Amino acid sequence: MAGGGTYDDGGVLTLGIVIAEIIVDMNRADLQSIVVKFRSLESLSLENSKGQKTQISHRSLKRLTASNFELVLRSLQTCPNLQDVKIPFEFGGHSSRRSLGTLSDAGKNLKHVWIENPDFRGEPSGLIVYFETLSLGAISAEALSAVPTWFTQNKFPGLKHLELDGDFLQLPSKAISSLTYIALETLNLKFFSFEPSHMFDIAEHLQALEHLSFEGCDISAYSERAEEQPSYATLVFYLTSKVRKLSSLHFNDCCLSVSDENNMGMYTATRNSAVLESLHILDCQNPLNAIELQAIVECSPHLTVLRADLSVSLLDSGFFIDGVSSLEILELRNSSFTETRHHNSPLKVAPFTRLKSLTLHGESTTAINIFLLPRSISTTLTQLSLTLIAGPETVNGDQFSLRALKTLELTTLEDGYNSACSTWLDLLTCDAKGLHSLEVGSEVKTDGIGARNSSLKLDSVRLLASRCTGLKYFRMVNLQVSKEFLDVFSNSFKYLESFKCFGCPSVPLAKDFQESLNLCIENHRLLSGLYVTVLGPTVGGIKKHEKSHQLMGLNGERTRHIAEIHSDDLKRRFWWLKEVSVFIFDA
Repeated sequence: MAGGGTYDDGGVLTLGIVIAEIIVDMNRADLQSIVVKFRSLESLSLENSKGQKTQISHRSLKRLTASNFELVLRSLQTCPNLQDVKIPFEFGGHSSRRSLGTLSDAGKNLKHVWIENPDFRGEPSGLIVYFETLSLGAISAEALSAVPTWFTQNKFPGLKHLELDGDFLQLPSKAISSLTYIALETLNLKFFSFEPSHMFDIAEHLQALEHLSFEGCDISAYSERAEEQPSYATLVFYLTSKVRKLSSLHFNDCCLSVSDENNMGMYTATRNSAVLESLHILDCQNPLNAIELQAIVECSPHLTVLRADLSVSLLDSGFFIDGVSSLEILELRNSSFTETRHHNSPLKVAPFTRLKSLTLHGESTTAINIFLLPRSISTTLTQLSLTLIAGPETVNGDQFSLRALKTLELTTLEDGYNSACSTWLDLLTCDAKGLHSLEVGSEVKTDGIGARNSSLKLDSVRLLASRCTGLKYFRMVNLQVSKEFLDVFSNSFKYLESFKCFGCPSVPLAKDFQESLNLCIENHRLLSGLYVTVLGPTVGGIKKHEKSHQLMGLNGERTRHIAEIHSDDLKRRFWWLKEVSVFIFDA
């Protein structure tokens, strides 16, 4: 058993407890004796809560996570302020029937329920269920078939948020219509197969809906014309025109296919998404084309959040001409990495005067410049994430004035971190004096030692340190960590709190490398988190899997695993580190 105390946003001490298999042999009073020591305890999580006689009693406990259904039921009787329970799937051992009716009766104050493998067999009708939030996951085929009846025969006066995880099953035909008399505001549907009729049911029966999301779903839909694939734009217009309060519509990791039924034009609706504020179409097999993107942008005047995959580049999409001035968060990912249009004349660019967060994936320098060069974005943009494509184009000499920038992520799609990326870092941080979080790296792992082009330029690090003196979080992925880099780094970023580098190839590890790492830590007394994973030859014959060391923190609340070549030194010299992870892999 391991536990650690942390303070939540309200300054209240909470306890996180992990109970391993040893709980089966524990004295049943041990858990309660631990819990009562924390008078202000609000949240308790039990990863393995076997042992049917375990008892918990606590007046301030509000949130409980436990796979043991019987334990949860007893806790609802002995913890009067318990309002939020999570009951994950229970593997092995005794598994009680997970009756939602029994759960509702046991916890009259219960507001939020997240449960896997629920059971509706033999459930009474006429119940009044006071849950505000209900999430049903890992639903069996038998339980799923009983869902419509359970919602129809019982009353849910306070239910506002519902999530159903179908585990790749077909959504029952009456599942949506059974929710007619529930004033749902949020509906999340995950890993279901949908028929076209389900969209009609949503439009007809869920008029109070404000937030609707589909995740990992296979959606069968009608197309507007013969020999055409259905489009997300059509579904967006249909749902937003019928469900007049719908302000948030998300499609994530979905597959859209044409229905076998011949009902073309059935989704025809007014192209007016006046209330739509947030739209996601991400990781789907059908990215938006230029026509769909233009149509959505033109008809959504109040859109503040747009995250979408595109089948064309931004410059070919017409987005800049018809851009939405209300946008605050924008994420666009180009899946083609190409541009087909020649841009000899300046584009008419719609202003983005409210943009706070911008994420562009696979876009050209020209498209990036159009967003970042206007001075109107200087005082609004706080988060910027760029994934840069490989190519012959170079970054021009323009400098950007991003005075409000707090978080910056720069990633290249090519093998190695080339000079253009370092140039981007130099240009983007020119006025970013308030930057506090930086991530740089490559999506492609380098081949280890000798990858000179995979390193961040030392001059760029020095320049960054002179500009962004308040940087707190620095993260590198698949970049070279050399002694020279650590030497520069050790004398920079005095306010650094977290340093992470993952999968980073290093120069051959030698004693001077270890000394540079130690000096880097010594010079950063505010550093609380250190995570280093480097590739290199074995040092002194020691391999990660041959020898490891456990290091307990000053207050003993957590265990860290550190390669033995560092463990003694780190224990002796760097007592202020709260979390440490240093792994050395053979190249």
